Amino acid sequence: MSKKIFVSILLVIGLFLCGCSNKPKEFLEYQKSNFSSEATLEINSEKYSVSIEKTAEDTYKITFLSPENMKGVFVEKNGESIVYSVGSVSIPMESGTNLIADMTEVFNLTKENLVSEKDEMFNGVKVNTKRFDCDYGNAIVYLSLETMLPIRIEADIDGDLVIMSFSSFVISE
Repeated sequence: MSKKIFVSILLVIGLFLCGCSNKPKEFLEYQKSNFSSEATLEINSEKYSVSIEKTAEDTYKITFLSPENMKGVFVEKNGESIVYSVGSVSIPMESGTNLIADMTEVFNLTKENLVSEKDEMFNGVKVNTKRFDCDYGNAIVYLSLETMLPIRIEADIDGDLVIMSFSSFVISE
């Protein structure tokens, strides 16, 4: 069971730190700014509460808030540097060398990978749904038409379903 949790954590980490391309083209409005968000992260039906921060270009920190055994664990990406931290132990990882490297650019999706988009209703909210075909699989971003901020991101990452449902998403000034 602990191996499954560790693999799930790696999937989460990778989802945020890698993705469709190495450099964002900032064609999604929220890619232009720093942000903080809280989300429920679901990996193959296992749920985690996380906070996500973008503090500079290509700099992200994902902190687990729950369950209790994951509380305080975080993953930080700064450019090509990726660090997974548990307590006082930090494990450096190299982009492009493992599962994490295949999943970390979900916030950097590019127009070149866009395959379709349409306006529709999703859970009672008017959204613009953008579908992407990426090297690792595919991703769907649901942007609120009111704010143009993501309310949900779904990704099939090498056969594993990862869903982020945002309870808050705040752009920094």
